[in-house]
Amino acid sequence: MNSKEKMKFRTTSRWRNFRKYLIQQRGKFCECCGSPCSRPQVHHIDEANYTDLKPSKFALLCNLCHQSVSKLERIKKENWCKYNAEWVKFYGRFLT
Repeated sequence: MNSKEKMKFRTTSRWRNFRKYLIQQRGKFCECCGSPCSRPQVHHIDEANYTDLKPSKFALLCNLCHQSVSKLERIKKENWCKYNAEWVKFYGRFLT
């Protein structure tokens, strides 16, 4: 699924209802750092299956943690060893 299709999917009522459900169930806290969030971001742990809306495949993250997870996601796994091991471990748990 390309980025244009992902953006379109995120405008559907199916996605909006799922997002509301996740926030109601888990609360407005970052599941990475524990910070309270007024508007948590929904991170797809299983990016390859973007429309598979199983709650276990998602995490609610604050903006800073979501940016860090997304940055790590763009780095090839074989290059993770070049980065701080604690940083990779902390954020890598939100990737498949």
